[in-house]
Amino acid sequence: MEEYIDFKFLNRQNAGFCKGNNMAMKFAIEKEYDYVFLLNNNAYIESDRIDKLTKVMEKNEKVGMAQPKVYKTWNKNILDTTGHIFKYGNRYSWVNGFGGTTIDRGEFEEDVGQYNDKKRILGCCGCSVL
Repeated sequence: MEEYIDFKFLNRQNAGFCKGNNMAMKFAIEKEYDYVFLLNNNAYIESDRIDKLTKVMEKNEKVGMAQPKVYKTWNKNILDTTGHIFKYGNRYSWVNGFGGTTIDRGEFEEDVGQYNDKKRILGCCGCSVL
């Protein structure tokens, strides 16, 4: 997998989350790459994760993004997100006129394999996404 990874610093200073990611995606589009993997600078991934996510996307052309499990930095067994889902009817959403809100699936749960199966999600967390 390493032979396909292209790495380039696009800025001398921190451009911020959105601008930095947009610049990276523009760079990948200009190079006509098939995939872009975004990873926050304070995050890490298991060595086989990008390869596994790529295989998921290659099996189904309708998949536009793939989200790995993301864990809290303070505990490698507690989930931060497994993707974004829509939750109906929490108190905040009804008070503000919404029928629901987007939340991180599995956030603050101990990982005991409950999210090991592939599942359709609403969106992905930008901290680690293919």
